[in-house]
Amino acid sequence: MVKLKAKTKFIYVILNRVLTIRGADIEKKGLILTLTRDDIQTIVESDDLTREPNWKVRLRHWSVWNELGIKYRTFSVRGIERISLIFPPMTAEKRQEIQRYVKKIQILINVNIDESTLTVPGCTKSESESESESESESEQKIEKPIEADPTYFKPDEKLIKLLDYALPRRKTVYITGPPGSGKSATVEWWCKKNKKPYVRMNMDGDLLKEDLLGQTELVSHKNPDGTFTRITQFRGGIITQAIEEDKILLLDEIDACPPTIAFNLQAILEGNALVNTRSGKILDIKNCKNFTIIATANTKGTGDETGLYAGTFTQNDAFMDRWTFIFETQYPSVDEETDILHHKIGIQKKIARKIAELAKEIRYSIIKSQELNMTFGIRRTMSLAEAIRAFGENDFAFDIGLYNRLPEYNRDTIREIKNRIY
Repeated sequence: MVKLKAKTKFIYVILNRVLTIRGADIEKKGLILTLTRDDIQTIVESDDLTREPNWKVRLRHWSVWNELGIKYRTFSVRGIERISLIFPPMTAEKRQEIQRYVKKIQILINVNIDESTLTVPGCTKSESESESESESESEQKIEKPIEADPTYFKPDEKLIKLLDYALPRRKTVYITGPPGSGKSATVEWWCKKNKKPYVRMNMDGDLLKEDLLGQTELVSHKNPDGTFTRITQFRGGIITQAIEEDKILLLDEIDACPPTIAFNLQAILEGNALVNTRSGKILDIKNCKNFTIIATANTKGTGDETGLYAGTFTQNDAFMDRWTFIFETQYPSVDEETDILHHKIGIQKKIARKIAELAKEIRYSIIKSQELNMTFGIRRTMSLAEAIRAFGENDFAFDIGLYNRLPEYNRDTIREIKNRIY
């Protein structure tokens, strides 16, 4: 047999081995090949691929994995380094794709190889066959990945309990908390689950009274004879539309609204009719079945006390007093965040837990340390999880998923925390 380069031979052997494994379970779920350093050396009959200390990282960057949709994972069991090649469902189309790749290798090396001489040590079992092994052995297998579900959401149970009480009774709720703690998402989830109509508006410093109450506009009206006449017409604002259409009004980032504009909400927050000074109409909300106001904010109406929420305003105390309930959200627990990352990003639970534990340590350091002037919401952990899912637990993934979004003066501290977890 012609001597092949180690990389080419390794890929050829692995792909050929996969093509020989069949079964209904494999066609639906795919399969996993787990290899140790010794296994790889046996396949290529040398240590060419595993000689260097970072051999697992070097193998990860081979383009063949991305080309064929194969996920590459690394882990250790009892101090023995291993890699796992996670193949997608082996449909007829996927088998043909792999066969074409194998054919390209054969053409490249221009030789017929006796495939019976090519074996993969320790890789003769499919995923379904492995499930019948003893529990101690199955614990050593890498966890089967799941498909990412971007729609997955795990609501705050306490906030849901509050919304279950408040919204059917049309009580107002002010929800405050750090970024990425599920404030708006939980309200939207509740509305969709309970089939309640709602409208969401983001507040900002440029907000005008007309945006809330509406304004009179000059529009063109077509006459029966085909000519046009310029007339005035009132266009409702976000509040008037929500009342007239009987929808729950979700005001995002309400602490970014100038307090002089927020005054226009006070009568409604008390349950009184809206006297629209722009249209001259009085909109009574007592007959509404759904309309109420839910607000979200990063602050408690006291302005930016930390320097993290530029653009927020200190709200009038009388305005804050008119909210029926004020709820403060918290970041999810390690278990909850692990579950979220596992389902939304599709990474293994043990990797998701490491990220969740890292996030917990960073948040704790932010609270106790005056040096870390930052927030670390679940959007950041999801970005890091996405990077690790794509590129593995290496420096590149942590750079693009974490460090590059931090100011220089925070990076060393975060790296120290990361090194303790990893």
